[in-house]
Amino acid sequence: MIDGFLNINKPAGMTSHDVVARTRRLFNQKRVGHLGTLDPEATGVLPVALGMATRLIEYFDHCLKSYQAQLTFGIRTDTEDAWGSILENQETKGLTLEQIEEILPEFKGDILQIPPMYSALKVQGKRLYELAREGKEVKREPRKVSIYSLEILNWENPKLDFSVSCSRGTYIRSLCRDMGERLLVGGHMSSLKRTAVGPFQLEDSVTLEKLERNLQDYIMAIDQPLSFLPKLYLDELEKHFVQHGKQLGDKDFNELIFDKPYTGNYLRLYAGDVFLGIAKFNKVANRLETRLDKIILPA
Repeated sequence: MIDGFLNINKPAGMTSHDVVARTRRLFNQKRVGHLGTLDPEATGVLPVALGMATRLIEYFDHCLKSYQAQLTFGIRTDTEDAWGSILENQETKGLTLEQIEEILPEFKGDILQIPPMYSALKVQGKRLYELAREGKEVKREPRKVSIYSLEILNWENPKLDFSVSCSRGTYIRSLCRDMGERLLVGGHMSSLKRTAVGPFQLEDSVTLEKLERNLQDYIMAIDQPLSFLPKLYLDELEKHFVQHGKQLGDKDFNELIFDKPYTGNYLRLYAGDVFLGIAKFNKVANRLETRLDKIILPA
């Protein structure tokens, strides 16, 4: 079994599940997962985990996600994107770049967003898109999401190209819908490309066609994308404790190697150059108390 990550550039016309299924066939192994669904017509970064790396997926939940999108004003659709049925057309001749720029601050920071009906969220045990296909619309509670950046790339009425970086759970379709409603002309998402998921960047991604020609060249080591977590090196006795599920004593905070400022509560454990897994830690005064809640790999 192969353990590691792939940074796949998903093409339009495939579901994220399709990409996972194709990867399973290519590597002839069942244990494959992805780090966040992309809509079928969306393109771009779809990180895929192989083997034991699937146990690390949860640690990427809070990673920033970045997109390039196009919003077409004046047309509302039932799916909030270009692949749904048109619900309404409105005139956009009077819409200006200045008006758009004026409202952008309202969509930055922590905002409330109502998920689209055509989404995989469950209500009373049923997927919203299943209810939508039955012609039903149910109340969806607004959810808090975070928009870290929102920048205009190009404006040619009625189409607005923009980039956005946001938290997990943000629907770019709904962002387009809400911006259109705010400007009283409606709108929908007419294209979407994901450019990053945490450490996975579009410029480093690989197409499925290239992957098929040389499988081994594009596999990332299981700990490579986790560079945003600090490292902790264990000696032989501590390694023995870890392997037997025992708790370590206090470790000097200065022994941690931080690649960048970090305020979370997980770290990478190593014995020499061997990656052992992920552990939680709690900061007590200026020291660390490690609690080995989840070790991923044996030594």
